[in-house]
Amino acid sequence: MNEFEADKFWERVDFLRNKKTLKALTKELCIEYETIRVQRTRHRFPKPEYIYLFSKALNTSIEYLLTGEHNQEPKLYPARIKKIADKLCQISEIHLLSIENLIETIPIETKEETHSKVQIS
Repeated sequence: MNEFEADKFWERVDFLRNKKTLKALTKELCIEYETIRVQRTRHRFPKPEYIYLFSKALNTSIEYLLTGEHNQEPKLYPARIKKIADKLCQISEIHLLSIENLIETIPIETKEETHSKVQIS
């Protein structure tokens, strides 16, 4: 794998970690930050076991981190969903009921419809 592919890997990690710093993420995963920083600045992939840890912490697949593609049903927008969930925990019961009613009116797409559309991130 080349430098360009490694750079894309790090871009996907950055996107999925949302506002968490890379230093905080490595600390959470018990990985030495300096090791990851060097790999990143040298446009290299981290060790396979670290890629695995990143995928679990970022709620995505190894395949997505390495290629940008999903072999199985993707876990779409994990950071966005968490942000919405955090806000929902802070609203009143009446507003929560209104949001539940609104969500019920949204049509659910089939897998074929979802895969035929461009996914917005």
